[in-house]
Amino acid sequence: MGQELRVHQVSKHKKSEPGFLLFSWPSMQLHEDASRWIARLARTNSQRHQRNMAYAIAYWHTYCLTAGIDYRRACADDLSDFGDALAEAVSEKTGRPLSAGTISKRMEAVIAYYIAGEDHGWYLTALDFAHALATNSKSDTAFQTTHAQPINDSVRHLIPRYERSETDIRPLSPEALVSLLEHLGPSEEESGKCGHFQRDRIVAEWMAYVGLRLSEIVGDEDNQGLSVHQFSTLNFDPNHLFDHSIVRVLGKGAKYRNVAVPNWLILRTKNYIATERASAVAHIKHPTSKLIVAHRTAGNSTRGKPITGRWYEHLFAKACLEAKLIAIEEIHAANSNQKRRVEMARHSPHDLRHTYAVMTYFAERELGNLEPWKPIQAQLGHRYLRTTIETYLSYVSVMNEWGRDLRRMSVRELAGVPLA
Repeated sequence: MGQELRVHQVSKHKKSEPGFLLFSWPSMQLHEDASRWIARLARTNSQRHQRNMAYAIAYWHTYCLTAGIDYRRACADDLSDFGDALAEAVSEKTGRPLSAGTISKRMEAVIAYYIAGEDHGWYLTALDFAHALATNSKSDTAFQTTHAQPINDSVRHLIPRYERSETDIRPLSPEALVSLLEHLGPSEEESGKCGHFQRDRIVAEWMAYVGLRLSEIVGDEDNQGLSVHQFSTLNFDPNHLFDHSIVRVLGKGAKYRNVAVPNWLILRTKNYIATERASAVAHIKHPTSKLIVAHRTAGNSTRGKPITGRWYEHLFAKACLEAKLIAIEEIHAANSNQKRRVEMARHSPHDLRHTYAVMTYFAERELGNLEPWKPIQAQLGHRYLRTTIETYLSYVSVMNEWGRDLRRMSVRELAGVPLA
């Protein structure tokens, strides 16, 4: 077996079909235990979860190969050392150290992998470990001194603990939100004057004013995203722009929920469908039903096709930099131990969802609602109210000036919708 394990996606596949295999590199020998486990995950988990687990196990096996560890006899001490190695690792994608959350998820994946391995007979059981420790034969000396505990539920204390803090929540201030939206695209009232596209701004408004996740708008491998069909039969009153209508969206865990959407945003979205989007898909014989597509000015191979969440993240970061919403960070240069200072976007698209939650909290409090968390929970699609409160309470408790800014700048001004 080689010194590295790599993940190979077989093809586009249905949720119930295995699509990720693990091979040693460069021999390209299939790793049967790991691939079989990923295949079992396909029965009940999303493709994204399968992919994340596949990469976590690939990292683990690569670590074992490099350290000369027989993965079938790996123990808690080895898992602990793996966690230490991850804490010193740098992400190839960002050049920054791995977060505690990433480290924890990878270690949790390894534990689940070994629990399954014990059930299917390729990993030593706790009784095997106990027997080896009780044996006095010289052949087991190394095993006794280094393999004191199997990898199972009992070693979860080795996983680094991480808790959300107010630093994890980065909602935009009212002024920053207005600036970002202007750099993403013109308001509907200005679009005809300058000829610029509204699409990127509309996506941001669905996150900032409705609280949707990016995947719930543009879609991904587990989610259709918003569809044009949802708006073709949607009835709303254009004369009452600040009333709300109900739109049904597909959220995390393949669960649907109803969300309240301001009528002005529905009107803006329908106008996008009738003009900008219609022009983009005009040449396609069987156009996609997804709402968000590439502009008419895109290349022939992408024009009118659905855009990806990753591509929108790129456009969003560019708008942040243009709006001077930046942070200076030190990152590791590629293939080097040296660091360099770079300007990074201070916000991600998900921060707009946080912005919605915080903005709604202060608006509900201003209206006298003593339980503002409940409507926020329903709109965001959190299963438990506790999740909503724990995510945002520490932030809103110390950011009362955010509420004052919101009262000073009305939602109409934030959205750029005329008062008349």
